[in-house]
Amino acid sequence: MSSDLDFNILTNSRFDAKWLKIDLQDALKRQQLAQSWNELIKDGEIYGDFSETLLNGVGVAARKGHSGHYYCGLRVLSCACCDGICGPQRGCNCGACQQLDQEEVSRAQTHKAQPSSQFLDRWEWANTHSVKELEACVESLAHEQRQLCE
Repeated sequence: MSSDLDFNILTNSRFDAKWLKIDLQDALKRQQLAQSWNELIKDGEIYGDFSETLLNGVGVAARKGHSGHYYCGLRVLSCACCDGICGPQRGCNCGACQQLDQEEVSRAQTHKAQPSSQFLDRWEWANTHSVKELEACVESLAHEQRQLCE
């Protein structure tokens, strides 16, 4: 069984005041740490396989539909095809839920990049390298450089 917990952090500025009030010395104690973790999950700022919903940009809980897109159920759309409801029944989602879709795609692309060290370790003993391997290594190096610059 893996001991790794795969989660993502989605900060929400409306909770900043709450987190600024926390005593940092108490935050490292087991009880406070567990309480803070649960608060982050409840607020939707930490999510992963253990959570069913995400908070979209307007602070409404959005669930992932069978289509792979997020839907919040609000009546905020103006298109005629979906009765104005952000929901999986008609296939349309609101702008805030579309932003969640885009963020998920960018996270997936970030996790896809193979570390350049793996390429270099393999090449130490190999005599030939394919063009695809070279392109993938250059892409990986560029990705790592972008991460360092952020």
